[in-house]
Amino acid sequence: MTQNVFISYSVKNQQIAFSICDMLESKGVSCWIMPRNEIAGVPYAMQIINGIKSADVTIFVCSAESNLSEHVHNEINIAFENNRTLVYASALVGTFEFFKRIITDRAVVFTDLN
Repeated sequence: MTQNVFISYSVKNQQIAFSICDMLESKGVSCWIMPRNEIAGVPYAMQIINGIKSADVTIFVCSAESNLSEHVHNEINIAFENNRTLVYASALVGTFEFFKRIITDRAVVFTDLN
């Protein structure tokens, strides 16, 4: 079964977000990420909402920049309100170490994405 993933990130972390996207897609996971999946003529907000609702999972690239982004906060709220699984990818300053934190109703799991 192919899963669809929406990737939420600050534009200042675009390189990291696209690295995550590339890694997932190399393993057969379909990703929705701006601006790659943007459709001309369709309102930005509508595209984001539809992207989140059509995805099984939302990955939040967590960084100092994303923590200050109102758009990222809105995306996480929409994912949460629509009962999407949230995966937190921590962008550690000065490294390409990523850790994902999968929150379920029973456990929190940390694994290295490298």
